[in-house]
Amino acid sequence: MNSTRFHPRRRSSISIVGLTLVFIAIAGRKPLFAAPTPAQSQKLKHAETLIKSSEMQARSKKYDEASKELQDAQKLLTEVERAPELASQVAGLKKRLDRVELQIDAASGKSNAAAGTAGRNVSFTKTVAPILLSKCGRCHVNDRKGDFSMANYELLRLGTKDGVVIMPGKGGGSRLVEVIESGDMPRGNGPKVTKPELDAITKWINEGARFDAKNADTPLVRLVSTATANAASAMEPADLKVVTATGKETVSYAKDIAPVLLSTCVECHTAQRQSGRLCMDNFSLLIKGGQNGNPWVPGDSADSVVVKKLKGMLGQRMPLNRDPLSDETIAKFEKWISEGAKYDGGNPVQTTPILVRMFKIKYSTHEQLAKERIESSQQKWRLASPASDPTIRETKNFLLIGRTSEAVLGEVADAAETQATAVARSFRAPADKPLVKGRITLFVFPGRYDYSEFGKMVESRQLPADWRGHSGVDDTDVFGAFVMPDSAGSSEYTLAGIVGEQVAAAYVGSLSNVPEWFAEGCGHAYAARADQKAARVKRWNERLGQMAEEKRLGELLGKGLSPEETEAAAYGFVRALMGNSSKFNALLLALRKGEDFEQAFTLTFGPPKAVLAMWVKSVQ
Repeated sequence: MNSTRFHPRRRSSISIVGLTLVFIAIAGRKPLFAAPTPAQSQKLKHAETLIKSSEMQARSKKYDEASKELQDAQKLLTEVERAPELASQVAGLKKRLDRVELQIDAASGKSNAAAGTAGRNVSFTKTVAPILLSKCGRCHVNDRKGDFSMANYELLRLGTKDGVVIMPGKGGGSRLVEVIESGDMPRGNGPKVTKPELDAITKWINEGARFDAKNADTPLVRLVSTATANAASAMEPADLKVVTATGKETVSYAKDIAPVLLSTCVECHTAQRQSGRLCMDNFSLLIKGGQNGNPWVPGDSADSVVVKKLKGMLGQRMPLNRDPLSDETIAKFEKWISEGAKYDGGNPVQTTPILVRMFKIKYSTHEQLAKERIESSQQKWRLASPASDPTIRETKNFLLIGRTSEAVLGEVADAAETQATAVARSFRAPADKPLVKGRITLFVFPGRYDYSEFGKMVESRQLPADWRGHSGVDDTDVFGAFVMPDSAGSSEYTLAGIVGEQVAAAYVGSLSNVPEWFAEGCGHAYAARADQKAARVKRWNERLGQMAEEKRLGELLGKGLSPEETEAAAYGFVRALMGNSSKFNALLLALRKGEDFEQAFTLTFGPPKAVLAMWVKSVQ
């Protein structure tokens, strides 16, 4: 017992020896951390003062002043950030600085080159844009595969109909990085994104995904080609404005001019190629002009560049390497310009192909559109299921295509026509006209795998695992796609429910520029009435309740929800709108007349965001 007792005297002697050795060691070396110099402390304090001031300026909406102060603060922090003893203070101030920058970008709704590039190492215009253009341009700049375009920064920021693809400050969590990292994108035999390129994109997103040019809607090609200071003037917008047509004009842009541009000009004057620095992807880009200046002089066709180019009076005659346009067609351009070059295509940023499609539907017969949809729908099937020949059936309102027997497809056809009558009655569609001009195509799949391949190959997207059907409207078709219900009598859904959902959503989606969430919400709300006991309806209601508890329903009109969440939120919101039948029917009537969705919604229910906020408040 005594041999293990603690000995006080021995402890003291050891402590003294140990301390002596420590003092000797310290005396022979420099201190681990030197105290900050007065200059460093002063710079740190000045940086903090600037950040505080920028926060107040931002709250007062003085964004330019706030951005300038942030730049000065960033420079000071850079000068002292290597001092180890100031590391924690510098890190804290940098977080505040980043928060203010994000606040400025979000609140001001503009991209400020000075604020957006302060202290940043990766440039969008010089580094990221060239990568996206060269590796992704064929499908997402020149085209809009998967309903996703990165033709300019604004479209890239908006993302897809399924949500945003870049989350500022979260490179690793951004969808754009995920699909590249997994090897899923870019598809095809083109060049792949290298690791250094992916690292640059990730770093750019981590740094806030800032835009360092003047206009967020400037085409990517123009940004890349004008990245040097010598070409900066080419980025300035032309002085032409969008002037809305009165309806008294004899020549229509949407009917007479846009189809000619699409068939003969857009191939060379798209965002990716942009010959002559002229882009015709939509009207708002077209009026910015190109290297020859404004494309036209309203009221003066003789002095308009486009007329001179079409007649061969200014450089090479257009369209290049094609037969000249007929005198009659050129005369329409001249007449349109003489009448003021007015626009009758709705939203001027709507793509030229979609604009042409909408007005083609307006001016084509039911039979003409139905014939074209047979061809385009068969092309979709071959793309999704190249190894199988489909069974095809035509009815009054539908073209049905599926890998099923004649008997099964006949059963679907009967259910579809029954639902067409019910949908027309429910949504007050005119009884003397086809439900959808040109008919609805229904793609019928025997199982989930075939359905998912349709999403992947035709729409360039991964369909959510619990989806069994959806509708769509593209340049050529109005369609629904779904998986046949389990013949064993599964409680997941009935044939009438799944078919009715697609018919309702496709019908509403075929109306005037209806957003996808509204069309799909109408389909889900209709299906919930017809299939009240179905398991998927129960799942929608459960998800809706969960989102209400999490207070996320208000994100419906943004881009922050997953496809599954959007499905549930749209279902709940539209179901509530349908509860006011008089206003809902008034909205549908306005849409059938071709009125703009947001304007029609505002006139009937009120501003969409305000109405959504009221609904969210009522269910949370």
